[in-house]
Amino acid sequence: MGKGEYRILVIHPDAAVGEELSRYLHKLTGSIEYCPEGVEGIRRCYQQRYDMVLVARWLKDMDAFELVEKVRLRDRKIPFIILVESMNKALFQKAKQLGRCTLCWHSPDPRTLESFLEKVLSPQCPRILRKS
Repeated sequence: MGKGEYRILVIHPDAAVGEELSRYLHKLTGSIEYCPEGVEGIRRCYQQRYDMVLVARWLKDMDAFELVEKVRLRDRKIPFIILVESMNKALFQKAKQLGRCTLCWHSPDPRTLESFLEKVLSPQCPRILRKS
Protein backbone atom coordinates (compact mmCIF):
# COMPACT_ATOMS: atom_id res chain seq x y z
CA MET A 1 0.00 0.00 0.00
CA GLY A 2 1.12 3.53 -0.72
CA LYS A 3 1.52 6.40 1.70
CA GLY A 4 -1.65 7.10 3.68
CA GLU A 5 -3.43 3.93 2.54
CA TYR A 6 -5.13 1.81 5.16
CA ARG A 7 -7.36 -1.23 5.11
CA ILE A 8 -10.67 -0.26 6.75
CA LEU A 9 -13.87 -2.21 7.39
CA VAL A 10 -17.17 -0.30 7.61
CA ILE A 11 -20.02 -2.12 9.42
CA HIS A 12 -23.33 -0.29 9.25
CA PRO A 13 -26.91 -1.65 9.02
CA ASP A 14 -28.07 1.09 6.64
CA ALA A 15 -26.61 0.22 3.22
CA ALA A 16 -26.93 3.79 1.94
CA VAL A 17 -24.99 5.20 4.90
CA GLY A 18 -22.45 2.38 4.76
CA GLU A 19 -21.82 2.91 1.07
CA GLU A 20 -21.56 6.70 1.53
CA LEU A 21 -19.00 6.22 4.31
CA SER A 22 -17.10 3.71 2.16
CA ARG A 23 -17.01 6.11 -0.80
CA TYR A 24 -15.81 8.96 1.37
CA LEU A 25 -13.14 6.85 3.06
CA HIS A 26 -11.97 5.55 -0.29
CA LYS A 27 -11.14 9.15 -1.27
CA LEU A 28 -8.95 9.47 1.83
CA THR A 29 -7.26 6.11 1.92
CA GLY A 30 -6.81 2.69 0.33
CA SER A 31 -8.85 -0.47 0.72
CA ILE A 32 -12.38 -0.10 2.10
CA GLU A 33 -14.79 -2.97 2.68
CA TYR A 34 -18.43 -2.75 3.75
CA CYS A 35 -20.77 -5.20 5.44
CA PRO A 36 -24.21 -4.61 6.97
CA GLU A 37 -24.22 -7.15 9.83
CA GLY A 38 -22.21 -7.77 12.96
CA VAL A 39 -21.74 -11.52 12.50
CA GLU A 40 -20.31 -10.93 9.02
CA GLY A 41 -18.11 -8.17 10.42
CA ILE A 42 -16.72 -10.50 13.09
CA ARG A 43 -16.01 -13.17 10.46
CA ARG A 44 -14.15 -10.65 8.30
CA CYS A 45 -12.11 -9.39 11.26
CA TYR A 46 -11.10 -12.98 12.02
CA GLN A 47 -10.09 -13.59 8.40
CA GLN A 48 -8.49 -10.27 7.41
CA ARG A 49 -6.13 -7.79 8.99
CA TYR A 50 -7.68 -4.31 9.17
CA ASP A 51 -6.03 -1.08 10.22
CA MET A 52 -9.34 0.19 11.58
CA VAL A 53 -13.00 -0.82 11.86
CA LEU A 54 -15.74 1.82 11.70
CA VAL A 55 -18.96 0.40 13.16
CA ALA A 56 -22.46 1.71 13.91
CA ARG A 57 -23.51 1.54 17.58
CA TRP A 58 -26.59 -0.51 16.77
CA LEU A 59 -26.55 -3.28 14.18
CA LYS A 60 -29.43 -5.58 13.20
CA ASP A 61 -27.94 -8.59 14.96
CA MET A 62 -25.95 -7.07 17.86
CA ASP A 63 -24.59 -3.84 19.26
CA ALA A 64 -21.12 -2.52 18.48
CA PHE A 65 -19.72 -3.22 21.94
CA GLU A 66 -20.69 -6.89 21.66
CA LEU A 67 -18.97 -7.01 18.26
CA VAL A 68 -15.80 -5.43 19.66
CA GLU A 69 -15.75 -7.87 22.59
CA LYS A 70 -15.95 -10.86 20.21
CA VAL A 71 -13.22 -9.54 17.91
CA ARG A 72 -11.03 -8.80 20.94
CA LEU A 73 -10.97 -12.53 21.70
CA ARG A 74 -8.64 -12.93 18.71
CA ASP A 75 -7.20 -9.50 17.97
CA ARG A 76 -6.48 -7.13 20.86
CA LYS A 77 -4.85 -4.45 18.72
CA ILE A 78 -7.39 -3.63 16.01
CA PRO A 79 -8.76 -0.12 16.61
CA PHE A 80 -12.51 0.53 16.45
CA ILE A 81 -14.44 3.73 15.91
CA ILE A 82 -18.03 3.37 17.08
CA LEU A 83 -20.60 5.75 15.62
CA VAL A 84 -23.02 6.81 18.35
CA GLU A 85 -26.18 8.92 18.23
CA SER A 86 -25.52 10.43 21.64
CA MET A 87 -22.63 10.37 24.10
CA ASN A 88 -22.71 9.71 27.80
CA LYS A 89 -20.34 8.69 30.56
CA ALA A 90 -21.39 5.02 30.45
CA LEU A 91 -20.50 4.76 26.73
CA PHE A 92 -17.10 6.38 27.32
CA GLN A 93 -16.40 3.99 30.19
CA LYS A 94 -17.38 0.97 28.09
CA ALA A 95 -15.15 2.13 25.21
CA LYS A 96 -12.24 2.72 27.60
CA GLN A 97 -12.73 -0.71 29.14
CA LEU A 98 -12.53 -2.38 25.71
CA GLY A 99 -9.36 -0.48 24.78
CA ARG A 100 -8.43 0.98 21.37
CA CYS A 101 -12.05 2.00 20.96
CA THR A 102 -13.00 5.57 20.03
CA LEU A 103 -16.51 7.02 20.04
CA CYS A 104 -17.64 9.37 17.30
CA TRP A 105 -20.92 11.25 17.27
CA HIS A 106 -22.80 10.24 14.12
CA SER A 107 -24.29 13.59 13.22
CA PRO A 108 -27.02 13.91 10.57
CA ASP A 109 -24.62 16.37 8.93
CA PRO A 110 -22.09 14.21 7.04
CA ARG A 111 -19.48 16.99 7.21
CA THR A 112 -19.08 16.38 10.97
CA LEU A 113 -18.14 12.74 10.46
CA GLU A 114 -16.03 13.54 7.39
CA SER A 115 -14.05 16.10 9.37
CA PHE A 116 -13.47 13.58 12.17
CA LEU A 117 -12.33 10.88 9.73
CA GLU A 118 -9.96 13.29 7.97
CA LYS A 119 -8.30 13.96 11.32
CA VAL A 120 -8.14 10.24 12.23
CA LEU A 121 -6.58 9.32 8.89
CA SER A 122 -4.13 12.21 8.78
CA PRO A 123 -0.43 11.49 9.35
CA GLN A 124 -0.58 13.68 12.46
CA CYS A 125 -2.93 11.20 14.18
CA PRO A 126 -1.46 7.73 13.68
CA ARG A 127 -2.13 6.52 17.22
CA ILE A 128 -5.73 5.48 16.48
CA LEU A 129 -4.81 3.31 13.51
CA ARG A 130 -3.12 -0.05 13.76
CA LYS A 131 0.60 0.16 13.35
CA SER A 132 1.13 -2.19 10.38
